[in-house]
Amino acid sequence: MTSGLYACLQMGACTHHKSSNTLIYGDESSIIQACFKEIKTRIDKKTLDLLVLDPGHGGKDHGCTGSQSIEKHITLSLAKEIKTLLELAFPDLQIALTRESDVFMTLSERAEMANALNADLFISLHCNYLRDGGKFNGSETYVMGINSTEENLAIAKRENEVIELEIEQTDKYTAYQSDSPEAHIFLSMYQCAFLENSIRLAQHVERHLGKLKGLRSNGVKQAEFVVLKMTNMPSILIETGYLSNDSDQKLLNSKQGQQELAKAILAGYKDYLNGIKP
Repeated sequence: MTSGLYACLQMGACTHHKSSNTLIYGDESSIIQACFKEIKTRIDKKTLDLLVLDPGHGGKDHGCTGSQSIEKHITLSLAKEIKTLLELAFPDLQIALTRESDVFMTLSERAEMANALNADLFISLHCNYLRDGGKFNGSETYVMGINSTEENLAIAKRENEVIELEIEQTDKYTAYQSDSPEAHIFLSMYQCAFLENSIRLAQHVERHLGKLKGLRSNGVKQAEFVVLKMTNMPSILIETGYLSNDSDQKLLNSKQGQQELAKAILAGYKDYLNGIKP
């Protein structure tokens, strides 16, 4: 099974997951019923207590590199800016960053942190890049799904390439990529359950990003990002702009530009929050 709600079809201690995780034992029928009950409880929740911001890349994983910028530095700076605005607007909301400095974190560590904290939302921040595509610009926000176009597949592959930098990554992702029918059933249940809210959040964020001067919205898209697939809450991945585009790079690389981006993402969060309140 992937990180999140774990289900074991055999009695005994689960040797693959931490004791802090929820373990469900029993036959297929009882496990499925328990999973549905847990999922419904989380979907029906009308308050948001904890949000995890994930500054993409870091450390030896530089991410995209523009002519005057490096993705890992931009995502961290932007995440801190968003965190500051959220704390001012929502004093009772807990905000956690997957990394606070220029350190390397695996994709599984990012997702596992959000799962362990029982986060209500997960927002992963990134910058885009298109070789020989200097005229192409704008933001796009992803939710978990199939790679519907070659472009989406290429972006997902690039963001997932960090797995190659991880030590002993084969064993780490074996369960996540399990061929077990039960694993696929439970993973599908989670993804379907939270997909609607993920799309809503993504739509609100993209609408506000599209209002920024010089930054067009390329819409909400679906792709198989590992970090989204391993989280068990509404999750989105924001490609905030193209470092291969001079205009986008200038926006992303400046303090004022990052403040504008942070305000737009905050506005999207506010709209999402208002939509789930009773």
